[in-house]
Amino acid sequence: MINNYLEIIKHEMLVESLETIDRNFIKEIVLRAGGKVSDIDIILKHPSVKEINEDLFYINK
Repeated sequence: MINNYLEIIKHEMLVESLETIDRNFIKEIVLRAGGKVSDIDIILKHPSVKEINEDLFYINK
């Protein structure tokens, strides 16, 4: 399921022409897709998600 959220996030980043995202963006996408708040921490620890600073992230494509 986490990979599905990552794909949705990547798609939204592409649509909005974003290279980096913040925690709130991830939270909005995950909750809108039916996920739970606890899924956000799992996503942030995923190997394809790189932390730039405590609230800014990049997802390897």
